[in-house]
Amino acid sequence: MRRWNNAPLVLFLLFLSTLSNASVSEPSALDVGFFANRSTDLEGRHSLKVLGPLYEDSIDTHKKSLRALRPFYSSVKDSGEERELQEFLWPLGSSKRFKNQFSLRLLTALYFDEDVNNPESRYRTWLLPFYFEGRDAHKQTYNALFPLAGKIHEFLGRDKIDFFLFPLYAHHSINDVETWDYLWPLISRTKGKGIYRFRFFPFYSQTKHRDRSETKFVMWPIWTWKKFKLDRSSGTGYILFPFYGRLKLTDQESWMILPPLFRFHRGERLNQVYAPWPFIQYSKGEIEKFYIWPLFGRKQSPGIQSSFLLWPLFWREKRDRGDIVSRRFMALPFFHADTHKTRATGPNDEEKVTMVYRKLWPLGSYHREKKKKTLKILDVWPLKDNGPIARNFAPFWTLYTRTSTETAKESEGLWGLYRYQQEGKKYSRRSLFPLFSWMSDQRKERRKRLSLLFGLIQIESNTQQKSYRLLYFLKFNQTWIRQLNVGFLWECFGGKRLQKNAGAPAGCVEAFL
Repeated sequence: MRRWNNAPLVLFLLFLSTLSNASVSEPSALDVGFFANRSTDLEGRHSLKVLGPLYEDSIDTHKKSLRALRPFYSSVKDSGEERELQEFLWPLGSSKRFKNQFSLRLLTALYFDEDVNNPESRYRTWLLPFYFEGRDAHKQTYNALFPLAGKIHEFLGRDKIDFFLFPLYAHHSINDVETWDYLWPLISRTKGKGIYRFRFFPFYSQTKHRDRSETKFVMWPIWTWKKFKLDRSSGTGYILFPFYGRLKLTDQESWMILPPLFRFHRGERLNQVYAPWPFIQYSKGEIEKFYIWPLFGRKQSPGIQSSFLLWPLFWREKRDRGDIVSRRFMALPFFHADTHKTRATGPNDEEKVTMVYRKLWPLGSYHREKKKKTLKILDVWPLKDNGPIARNFAPFWTLYTRTSTETAKESEGLWGLYRYQQEGKKYSRRSLFPLFSWMSDQRKERRKRLSLLFGLIQIESNTQQKSYRLLYFLKFNQTWIRQLNVGFLWECFGGKRLQKNAGAPAGCVEAFL
């Protein structure tokens, strides 16, 4: 007997039955548990997931797409704003594109092109800290091989840097202020409009800044002296390290003993005491602060209030931005809470909560913003998830997610082995792969479908009829069952026809379709 000659055909029919089973409610739907899932979520995002968190390809209604092969590669693209971000083995490499602007980073190698369509545009190719090449905003080219020689533009806040056998010689400029360094940091000279500095470190230094201040040191840090000539305040100050320091201005005074340990400051806008720093800190005025570090501390400045207990374990902050008030509490690394509220604008208005975030590490997190609520279990990243973590790593440790809005909700467990989706009373779907799946769609023809053992047994109905399927390819409809009789079965499949390998009548085939 040749029992298994048709095994490839059976497997192929099984695959086709899977696709047809997934396309009852949505032509593009596919649900093979952990292995593959193609669906649409509550916000209209179409997504394809393969092998759980390993591969994902999705796009939302605003043409924002995500494609990820975790943890090796991820890409976020916004076609409307012409933005694209790609990450390679993050944090090792990434690239960004905004309209015609492009940048690339791989370890310490950096590339930037301000306009990829313009061969004369500003660009840079850097391999930090050794090789530099590029063209600046003024169309001037540069290149350098550190520490041998070369020129670098727009680096470390400087417009231009040139050097030879660094630290033997270096020269840099910011606008019209130029600095020359010889055997850096030993000898340095700076000159510009209203600015002059000479330094022979650590023996002597003198700096003048547009007649507003003058600074000197001798045998740094032993003796430092400074003179101020400001509009609101003028005077002098000095430090004899590590013994004593004194500052006397027209609007404030300071005394330092064993600086920076002990400081007593009195001014028109702020009074301050360090006794000793950083353990005891107190200030009153523009900044209200009292620290007994690391046991306890509180601080208040315009728009910001903060406090801590057993630093850095317990920390709380409140920020007032006028129309939005945000509060944050952290008990590191176990608990994190954020809340945003809009301020009441009228006498009859109330504060409205616009965002709530809670994380109980590593068990899970809850996020509510506008009308959307999201629950995740587990959430092992100790801080609030940022973009790269959420795109490249978080799906691996997220065992269960639940998302809901005012009208719908959906959940997923064990990377797709369990799925549930409901939109009011119109649509619901639930599956536990490969045991069963259930779908009820009241939007079109009131469809319902129950599938057991990955489609081995299936019952499907709509407003017109009910059908049954066995062994993936044997399909019966309700009309045929009513007409079924023993003689018909014998005519189709029994008796001498099968013994003689004769084909079944055409009516028999149609009855099973």
